[in-house]
Amino acid sequence: FLEVAKKNPSVSFVAIGALPTGTELEASKMPSNLTTYAWMARERLVSMIDRSDVVLVPSKISDGRDVPLIKRLVSIPWMEQFGRIIVESYARGRRVIAYDSGAISDLIIDASDLIPEGDTCKMSDRLLEVLSINSSYYLDGVDFSKKFKWEHVYSEFKDGANLLNK
Repeated sequence: FLEVAKKNPSVSFVAIGALPTGTELEASKMPSNLTTYAWMARERLVSMIDRSDVVLVPSKISDGRDVPLIKRLVSIPWMEQFGRIIVESYARGRRVIAYDSGAISDLIIDASDLIPEGDTCKMSDRLLEVLSINSSYYLDGVDFSKKFKWEHVYSEFKDGANLLNK
């Protein structure tokens, strides 16, 4: 994410969530176009998504060295299991560009928005392509996100259970 921000100095970036430790951030010479936030309340996160043109999800397989506290929470190596931020961003009408890591590929609608893990050049190129589109509202994402609403999930589960009982 830092490399993508460095390659695109005319674009403003916001990083939210698990970040490298202070020493790693200092060593990487944070670009001036990047603002970082730790974890935040859902309402504030939704507000940040609403103010975004595109949401980048640079999740990648972790051995725990990049985010030391993750070792306490999950087994190592860890990779993205679901990517709820992707569905939430789609629900808010925002396009998502993400690394192809873990289960993320199951959620990305447009294959060109799925970037090989760690390929900052391709992520940067795709970001510029998407930003050149006149509209930041992504209707396909809104439609896609509806299948993750509880009413839909429950209905699908119930229909599946009914098929098993026949």
